Amino acid sequence: MHSSLFRFIAAAIALIAIATPVACNNDVIGVYYPNYSGVDIGNLHFQPSNHVFYAFALPNTDGSLPAPSGLTEFAQVVNNGGAKPILSIGGGDHSTNFPALAASPSARDTFTQAVKNLVDQNNLAGVDIDWEFPDTADDFNNYRLLAQQLRSALGSSKIISAAVPGWLSRASMKPIVNESLDFVNLMIYDNVYNNDGRPNAALMGDSSSVQAVVANWLDEGIPSNKLVVGVPFYGYQGMAAKTYKEIVPLQDGSSGWSYSFNDASFTPQLTNVNEKITYDNPKSIAAKAKYAACMNLRGVFAWEITQDNGDLVAAMSGDYPSGSGDSSDCLQSAINSSSEAFCFYPTNMHSFLQRLIAVAVALAAITSPIAANNDVIGVYYPNYAGADISNVHFQPSNHVFYAFAFPNTDGSLPAPSGLSHFSQVVRAKGAKPILSIGGGSHSANFPALAASASSRNTFVNAVKNLVNQNNLAGVDIDWEFPDSSTDFSNYRVLAQQLRNALGSKIISAAVPGWLSRTSMKPIISESLDFVNLMIYDNVYNNDGRPNAALKGDTASVQAVVSNWLSAGIPANKLVVGVPFYGYQGMTAKTYKEIIPLTQSSSGWTYSFNTASFTPQLVKGGEKITYDNPKSITAKAKYAACMNLRGVFAWEVTQDNGDLLKAMSGVYPSGNGDSNTCLQKATA
Repeated sequence: MHSSLFRFIAAAIALIAIATPVACNNDVIGVYYPNYSGVDIGNLHFQPSNHVFYAFALPNTDGSLPAPSGLTEFAQVVNNGGAKPILSIGGGDHSTNFPALAASPSARDTFTQAVKNLVDQNNLAGVDIDWEFPDTADDFNNYRLLAQQLRSALGSSKIISAAVPGWLSRASMKPIVNESLDFVNLMIYDNVYNNDGRPNAALMGDSSSVQAVVANWLDEGIPSNKLVVGVPFYGYQGMAAKTYKEIVPLQDGSSGWSYSFNDASFTPQLTNVNEKITYDNPKSIAAKAKYAACMNLRGVFAWEITQDNGDLVAAMSGDYPSGSGDSSDCLQSAINSSSEAFCFYPTNMHSFLQRLIAVAVALAAITSPIAANNDVIGVYYPNYAGADISNVHFQPSNHVFYAFAFPNTDGSLPAPSGLSHFSQVVRAKGAKPILSIGGGSHSANFPALAASASSRNTFVNAVKNLVNQNNLAGVDIDWEFPDSSTDFSNYRVLAQQLRNALGSKIISAAVPGWLSRTSMKPIISESLDFVNLMIYDNVYNNDGRPNAALKGDTASVQAVVSNWLSAGIPANKLVVGVPFYGYQGMTAKTYKEIIPLTQSSSGWTYSFNTASFTPQLVKGGEKITYDNPKSITAKAKYAACMNLRGVFAWEVTQDNGDLLKAMSGVYPSGNGDSNTCLQKATA
C-alpha cells in the first residue's frame, strides 16, 4: 500500500515486531537438471529449490571424468540464483563403470582428483554419486573407500551426497553414509512393476512407499538428517512414463480421462476405460514434503525439474513444520493438512522460500530470472520496516523496489540508508534492484521540484548518480499524486529528462488506478517502461467494500485495467498491484497478522466473497477484508491472460511467503478479452 495512512501504521508495527527471515524446515529442496534435456540452464527456473544437481558426468573405468558440456555455465547460473550447484556422477546406464573404477586404487585416485578439479574449477558446492547400483559386498566395500577418499579430498565444506533406491541394502550403506556422506537422496519411485496397478510413488500403504522406506532406513540406524525423500515429477501410463506437464492437460475431464485420488496410497490417478495413469500432483507432493519435515529428515528432492510446470516444485518447497519424528503422527499430520485446494492453487503449498527462490518451471522459451508469463514480479521493500534486506526473502520476485528516497524541492535527493547493500543483495539473488522515490506524504515536494527547470536538472543528475553508484536497475517515481494539468505537464518533462539521462535503465511509476489516464498516457508512452497500478485501499468510509476486489467493483482489478487499456495505454506497460495486507474496518492489518485469525479458534468466521473474489473474516459486527493465495493467484492469472506486464505487491515484509508465491506462478497468456480472462482466472 502506498497511502500515507498505511505507511504510518506499517512503520509503527515495524518498530514493535521487526520482520524476520522465514526458511523451510526441509533443509534440502533439491532438483535434478538433466543437461541432455535440451533446456538451457539459463532458461530454466529451478527455484525455489536450493540444491540443483547437474545430471550427469560420466566416469570411465580408469577413473577419468570428462567435464560435461555446459557445467561452468550451470554453476554460474545456479550460484547466481542463490542455490547450490552439485555435479551428479553416473546415473542409470552410465553407472556401469563404477564397480571397476571403485575396485582399483589407481582409478580411485584418478577419479578423486578429477572430481576435485571439476569442483574447484567450476565453483561447485559438491558432488552426488549416482551409482545404480552396487550389488555385492565388494562393491559396497569399494564404494566405502571411494567415498572416504572423496571426503578427504573435498573437505568438510563441500557436499557429498548419493542417490540410492529405497530398497538398497541399508546395512551396507550405513558406514558409507555415516562416515562420508552429507545425505542420501532416496529414490522412492518407479514402483510400477510388471504393470500391476501399483502407484508410481506411494506415500503410504505400500512396502515401497515413502513411509515404509523411511522407516526402514531409520531402523537401520541412519540418522534422519542424512535422509532426503525423493519425489517424481512424472508418472506412468501402464509402463510408459509421462511427465507431469504431459499429464496436466488430461486432468480436466474433457480428454476422456477421469481423475480420482487414491486415499490408500495418497496419490492421484487418471483412468480411461482399462488404462490408468499413476502420478503425483501438488496435493501428494505437499504431503510427502510435510511428512519429511515432520520426521525431521534432511529434505526432499525431485527427478526432474524440466518435467514440471512449476506446481510440483512449489508444493515441495514449503515451510512445513518439523515434528515428533513419530511415523504415524507425521503421516496423519501430512495427509490431514493436505487439501484438494493444492491441485488448483499450487502457490498455496508453501509459505516462505528456502534461501533464494524463484518459481520453478522448465519452459525452454522463458528467458527472465522468474518463470512466469508475467514479466514483472515485483515487491516493494520498505527499508524503514527494520528488516534487513539480507534477511528478507523477496524471491520469487524479480523486481525489488527500495522504498523510499525522499526528494527535496530543490531537486536534491539524499542517498537513503543501506541502498548500496540493498542493491548488492538483490542482484546477488538474480533480481533487479530499483529505487522508488517519493511515496505517500514524501511526495509533497514533487510539484515544486517538477515545476523548476533547475530543480529538475538537479534531481535528474542526483538520480543518475545514485543509479550508477549503486548499480541499480532503474528508478520508480511514486508521486502521490499529481492533481493539476500543470503537475502532469511538469511530470512529463521530468520523465523525459530522466529517460534521456538514464538511457535503457528502468523507469516506472506507481499510480493509483483512478489517476487520470489521459494525463498519464503521454508520460507512459514517451518515457516509462511500465506503471505499477495501485489497485487497493478501497475501504472508503468503512463502507464494507473489499480492500482490493478482482471484479464486481468500479475500483476492481478488472475495471481499472479495462479503463487504462481503453485510454490507449499498451497492455505491456501495465502492472497490477496487489496488497499483502487487509483492513479491519479502517485499520490496516498485515497478512501475517491476519493468518492466525483464519483459524476457527480465533472467533473469526472465514468466507470467500465470490462477487469480488476476495476472502473476508467476520466476527460480530466487525469484518476484515484482505487477500489470500487464492485471490492473489486469480489476479496474477488475470494479468497474464490479459498480456499485461506483470504484478507487484506492497509490501514484502507483510507476507509469510504464501502471497508472494501465489502471484509468482507460471500462468498462461491469453487473448486479452477481459471476460474470458476473468473466467479463466476464477475457474
